[in-house]
Amino acid sequence: MAELHRRGLSARGEVGDAEPLNAVEDALSGFRADQIVISTHPPGESHWLEKDLIARARQRFDQPVTHLVSEYGATEPV
Repeated sequence: MAELHRRGLSARGEVGDAEPLNAVEDALSGFRADQIVISTHPPGESHWLEKDLIARARQRFDQPVTHLVSEYGATEPV
């Protein structure tokens, strides 16, 4: 969160439910979001991508869903 604030973004975060869609739903019950950002490991390394998390989130929520792929620990850029 500190890095996002340092870059001038208004953001808030907290540890939520272990099931990502439930965590998003819980978060949305506490505040109105303009968009949902989901960050995962790259394809082949992400358990959630194998479970079609991004498509399921787009179907379930009205807000636009942006998918970011983390390069953390990657040996090559994603």
